Parts: sequence; C-alpha cells; structure tokens
Amino acid sequence: MLPSAKKSRARFLPYVLVGIGLFLYFRTFIFPLTPIYQGDNAPVFLLEARRILEGEVIYRDFFEFIFPGTQVLYAFLFKLFGVHLWIPAAMLVALGLVLTWLMFAISARLIPAESALLPGFLFVTFAFGNALDATHHWYSTLGVTGALALLMDGRSFGRLAGAGALCGLATCFTQSRGALALLGFGVFLIWECYAGRRSWRWLAKGEGCLVSSFLAVVAPFVGYFAIKVGFGRFFYCTFTFIRKYYSFFDRNNLGVYMVDVPAYEGILEWPAVAIWLFIHAVVPLAFVLFFVKYWREATAHREEPWDRLMLVGVTGLASFLAIAPAPNWFKVCTASLPALILFVWFVRSEEPIHRAVRMVLWAVGLGAFSLMPVMVQTDWHRRIEGPAGSAAVDSAHEEGPRGLPRRHRRPQDCEDVLGRGVVREPRALQRLREPAAARANLRPQRVGG
Repeated sequence: MLPSAKKSRARFLPYVLVGIGLFLYFRTFIFPLTPIYQGDNAPVFLLEARRILEGEVIYRDFFEFIFPGTQVLYAFLFKLFGVHLWIPAAMLVALGLVLTWLMFAISARLIPAESALLPGFLFVTFAFGNALDATHHWYSTLGVTGALALLMDGRSFGRLAGAGALCGLATCFTQSRGALALLGFGVFLIWECYAGRRSWRWLAKGEGCLVSSFLAVVAPFVGYFAIKVGFGRFFYCTFTFIRKYYSFFDRNNLGVYMVDVPAYEGILEWPAVAIWLFIHAVVPLAFVLFFVKYWREATAHREEPWDRLMLVGVTGLASFLAIAPAPNWFKVCTASLPALILFVWFVRSEEPIHRAVRMVLWAVGLGAFSLMPVMVQTDWHRRIEGPAGSAAVDSAHEEGPRGLPRRHRRPQDCEDVLGRGVVREPRALQRLREPAAARANLRPQRVGG
C-alpha cells in the first residue's frame, strides 16, 4: 500500500468505525436505550451465568456441552454491572466493532487502499448484522481473528506465543474453533518452513511457542472446572456427549446447510435472499479457489504476498471445519471473515468486471447499511419489563421455543435432551434476575460427584 493511500485510509477509519458503531447500535437497541431480544441461544447462556453467580457449578448442577467461557464472561459482567438485559446487546456492538476493525487491519495488508475497507463493511452488513446472537461462536471468532491479525506482520516467537494464547482463549469459548485454529497455524508454519522461508529448527521453536502458550491459557481454565465437577463428568459433557448425541438434534447436522432461506414474498426481500446466497457461495468456495489459485500462480506471480494470503486461507479453512458438522446460517456467518477478505482480493484489480463486482457489493452493502436500522426501529415490537430491565421483542420471537435442546437438567439426563424445547422465550428474560427459589422449575436436582 502506498504511504499516501495508507494515511488516507487511516484518516477516514475512525469515522467509518463510528458509522458502523451507530449501525450496530440501531440494530441492537430501540432508541434510545431499550435492548432488543436477540438470538436463539444467548438467553440460555445468560441464565447459566446467573446460576453461576448463585453458586451453582456448570456441568454438575446443570448440563452444558460447550466450554464455559461465555457463561464465565457474562457472570463477570453481571457481577460488575448487575444483571441487566442491555449487557448482551452492548457486547454485540463491541464484538461487531472489534471484529470489523480487525478485518480492516488484515485487509489493508492484502488489498489496495480503495478496496481495503470493503471486506469489513461486507462482514458487518451481510454477515454479522444478520447473525446477532451473543454466544460463544462470536467470542471464539474474535480470538481466532485476533490471532490472525497478530501474525500478519510477522511470525516472531513473541507473536506466535500471542497467537497461541488467543487460540487458547477462543477454545475457552468454543473448543472446536480454537483448537482447529491452532492446528491451522501449526500447518501454516510447516508450509512456511517447507517453502524455504524458515529453518526446521525455527519450526520446532515456533510450534513450541504456539502450543505452550495455548496450553497456558486453556489448562488452568479447563482444569478448574474439571476439578470442581470431576474429570470424568467434565469430559463426558464436553466431548463424549458431543461425539455420541450432538448430531441427533435436527439443527446439528449437515442437513441444515442452506435450508433457512429468507422469505421472498416481495421485491423488498430479494436483496436479503441475494445476501444469503452470496455468503453461502463465498463460504467455503473462496478457500477452495484460493488454494487452486496458489497452486497455479504462486511461481509465476512472486510479487503477491502469498505468505499472508496462505495464512488467511488456512485460518479460514480451519474456521469452516469448526462449523462444518452443522453449517447453519448463523455458523456460516461466523466463518465468513477470511472468506470475504479472500473474495475481495480476487476482484481487487482494475479490470472492468472486477470494478463492476466491487461497485455492486458496495451498493448492496450501503443499501443494507441504510435500511436495516430503519426497519428495526420502525418494526412492531412488544416491550417487556422485568427485574433485569426492559427489552423489546419483535414478532419473530413471539412463538416461544422452537426446538433447541434444554440444558437446564441433571447431567445424567443429557442423553434425552436433544429434540426438546429450551427456555428461551421472552419470559425467560423476565425471570433473569429472580432469585433461585422463584425459578424452581429451572433449577435441576443437585448431582453428587
């Protein structure tokens, strides 16, 4: 990137981030300060965080199959600010801003200045803005994306240790995504060594930095809960149960791919269908096309930053493999960051067809950026009040539970939880701050061991 172009982008970046922050605010709050009930799974994690604050122990007193990073984070925020419904909405705004900023930083090292902002803009309008559920998927995506950004400018031992620690942090939220990202970075280091850029001795040290820092984060965090509930119970809930029963639920298998098509009764819904098709086309096709392009053109076009591009491609492939067993729309969105960067890199040149593609993407993105907040603010909402504050509920969440597995059971009941309803309807949010005695129907029997 030319120095003048880099300075121009840096000068406008704060204004771009302010605009994106406003976009996310009006997607997550009804003006001025009423949070919107968002997502399918976030209320489950909020209730579990509240139970942790009451002294219950995850995996022992209630069932969960995800590593407890999300529950611990929300329990900490509840302890710090009190139990309020605005916390997950505010976290969505923060997540979207930081992820978009990281995408800007990564794209600036691969794409010409005039298009460097496009991947992040597409991400926040096409993907993140349509997948607002403050769960472990986005927090683990943040850790992996931070590790990717850290390694873009070099692979010193300090940077590798930092990337390993961030993968460890991602693992504390989603065990598969963080571990596969670490594996991807390890494979990238082997590729870099094989390509002659590093020595085998350096490779051994680099892999050691990655793995040791990863374990330094994961082992104490996971070890604490394993000791509290017993290693056998912890391993059963977070590994054995997933292997044996996860795919039995009708939303946790390959059959969910491209089934949740947006409604397209009228012309106003067509852009939403186009965005849906675009994201599904880019993920994982962009990764496949990149590896083919590298195999065919790397030798002839040595001027390209192949090391950085390979790092993005390997990270993207690892992210996709993490969600591949159940690639629903929400999970595909969480894996779309590297794919969008690679896609814009494909169309970065000044050829007429590439310029036309970029113009169309900017036009659709700006349309979504302008219309989505207006539609949210003017749509019909029901306001609910409770001890944790007020929230706005739209018509999409008025139907109650729609088949998510109930997690508020005894661990030994986990074999038959799949296919049952979950406490995720708006009244669950109304009860978020009620004491345990008032939520007796949500409290499981305490299990020994």
